[in-house]
Amino acid sequence: STDNGATWSPNALLNTYGDSDEYGDFQPEIAADGKGNWVCVWHTGYDLGGNIDNDYDIVASHSTDGGVTWSDAVVVNSNASTDGTSKDEYSSVVTDGKGNWVCVWHSDNVLGESTRDDYDIRVSRSTDNGATWTAVQALNTDAASDTAYDQDPRIETDRAGTWIAVWESDNTLGDTVGPDGELLFAKSTNNGATWTTNAALNADAATDSGYEIYPSIATDRVGNWVVVWEGNIDVGGSPSADYETMAARSNNNGATWSAPIPVNNDAATDDDYDSSPSVATDGAG
Repeated sequence: STDNGATWSPNALLNTYGDSDEYGDFQPEIAADGKGNWVCVWHTGYDLGGNIDNDYDIVASHSTDGGVTWSDAVVVNSNASTDGTSKDEYSSVVTDGKGNWVCVWHSDNVLGESTRDDYDIRVSRSTDNGATWTAVQALNTDAASDTAYDQDPRIETDRAGTWIAVWESDNTLGDTVGPDGELLFAKSTNNGATWTTNAALNADAATDSGYEIYPSIATDRVGNWVVVWEGNIDVGGSPSADYETMAARSNNNGATWSAPIPVNNDAATDDDYDSSPSVATDGAG
């Protein structure tokens, strides 16, 4: 669309191999730098013409003409040709508008091995607008030793040096939080090269008994961040039977987070599922 979403061009094929492959392509995510460069990431079962395995891997395509044309897909997870039957899925990509792009996703691959029985968060970076990507590495700092399911990550940056990734996990963080699912997060101040130790984002993680899933994150780029998610919150001291849309905010670039509150004001009385939320900001409050 070139008229703020009022009208749209006809659908066109983004993945250039799409007219010949027989595999599914799922969960696309897109980012733009405001300078004409766009990057789209997704996971696919296609082997890119025999270059990788037919398990799920993360691939990317980029455009330099406002999405009219797109490059051939390139592999984001560098171990795609050696990771056997691993599943690399649910990717998220963001850019600081200064040439740095960071992609995160979850994977059941232990780097260098073919299978394992939990998921961890992976990260790769590009400094050439998505044409090439760095070697895949673990984002959650306990990936080599934990047996928890870390999955469904989202990432955002304030374009001023702070990057925050948030995901759902049943990790107890050394028995400091409950065994139910919580939201974890980590920060990077060097464009995704290294990350802080994963910590709980929802402030009630040590005492609640509900599940926190499907996060979405946004920032106004002046220190304020908001995360929304789908949560099985406590109502009257007991987990509600349905899921509500929850929110927490930080006004210090993720150093601390407010107590979670429901977004839907009927959370204590409704019996419907409020699911898969997404958050955005106009940057002006």
